[in-house]
Amino acid sequence: VDNSGTAYVAYMNAGNWNANVMKFDGTAWQQVGAPDFSPGSAWEPCLAIDGNGIPYVAYSDSMYSDRISVMQFDGTNWVQVGIPGFSNSSAWQPSLAVDSTGTLYVAYVEQASGYRMSVMQFDGTNWAPVGQPGFTPDWINFPSLALDSSGVPYVSYTDSYGRASVMKFDGMEWVQVGMPGFTPSYADGLHLAVYNNTPYVAYMDDAESHKASVMKFDGTEWVQVGTAGFTPGFAYEPSLAIDSHGTPYIAYVDESNEYKASMMRFDGTEWVQVGDAGFTLSSIYEPSLAVTSQGIPYVAYVDESTQYKASVMKFGPSGSN
Repeated sequence: VDNSGTAYVAYMNAGNWNANVMKFDGTAWQQVGAPDFSPGSAWEPCLAIDGNGIPYVAYSDSMYSDRISVMQFDGTNWVQVGIPGFSNSSAWQPSLAVDSTGTLYVAYVEQASGYRMSVMQFDGTNWAPVGQPGFTPDWINFPSLALDSSGVPYVSYTDSYGRASVMKFDGMEWVQVGMPGFTPSYADGLHLAVYNNTPYVAYMDDAESHKASVMKFDGTEWVQVGTAGFTPGFAYEPSLAIDSHGTPYIAYVDESNEYKASMMRFDGTEWVQVGDAGFTLSSIYEPSLAVTSQGIPYVAYVDESTQYKASVMKFGPSGSN
């Protein structure tokens, strides 16, 4: 969602697997630029929007042996940002962010680095590594990138033991934020957000019967936000966002409600439902959460009730879905 409250969704179009972006104009969803704009298949597309409302999409590019490419919408067409396929080798699970100056960062798992994480930034002309490529101690999964208010990049990931770690770039190198592998057990579907230079992570918590947990770094150690395992049942594919007042929200696939979407927020003491639990019409997949500057949460998802097309819902200020 951009600064004006316009919602955007990026996705692969089943059949040809090209990239598409659509936005909601207040009445209907419309294409942003041409449909199927990527030259080839665009695996795992990731969307970011800068302060001027310019959308960017990062993806694993089938035209370049699944290396990472990034494209932007220039107001008329989708154009490449730098050279396409700029990663050193095949790479997956891109996570994209843009800072207040418009500088782009993308994190990904890279084959050439032994499936460790690398981060690149675009300097206006070229893509350049942020620190050492493949900087994580071992192979990783679920990379998630976020920037603090000063533009410092943070990344979260699950390590080769399945536990969560977070690192940040200190201007010279990547350093651990607190203890590596800080979760008590396996952390599935890890998702990172940063508010006021404080990193938060949400995940499906193996130590809590696969319910959701959220932790934050208090400056010294990682601590639980509320109770660990706060969802009623399994919480698949958690997506985390924090509003302008510092309130964390989480959307997830809710096993206890027929695998429909549910959303919760932390009220300062405990996690509470936002609207009805299981608010979608049917089972969903891949929920993606955003919260506007006015505090309105939106969730996009793959919708089983519409033959696996995309749907988006928001929670209105009146308290109705």
